[in-house]
Amino acid sequence: MRELKKSIQTFAKERGVPTWRSFVFETSGSKAGQESAFALLGHGGYLSVVGYTPAKVELRLSNVMALDATVQGNWGCLPEHYPAVVDLCLSGAVQVEPFVERRPLSSINATFAELHEKPLARRVVLVP
Repeated sequence: MRELKKSIQTFAKERGVPTWRSFVFETSGSKAGQESAFALLGHGGYLSVVGYTPAKVELRLSNVMALDATVQGNWGCLPEHYPAVVDLCLSGAVQVEPFVERRPLSSINATFAELHEKPLARRVVLVP
């Protein structure tokens, strides 16, 4: 992780971008992704946690205080934004289909069993 953080700092320095107050967005929803995102948090940084994982993630919460950082989670968007989001998806401006797998609702037990074994490549939508 230190190598990744160092390479990001080098990348920023080469381009004259300050490395303090950086934004980190965790969208993978994996334990490793959340641990990595937290480790990348720097001085005055902001971490946005969007991805969800049921796994427990161990971290040193005092880093938030010591770095004068902000960590915020977001389960989704406000309901008043839904129509615009749906329009973006329907127009094709935002591609959803490659990231979704439809399965019949009757496969719920097998789907849960599969999820307990390993993360799935796409989000499963159970269709009644």
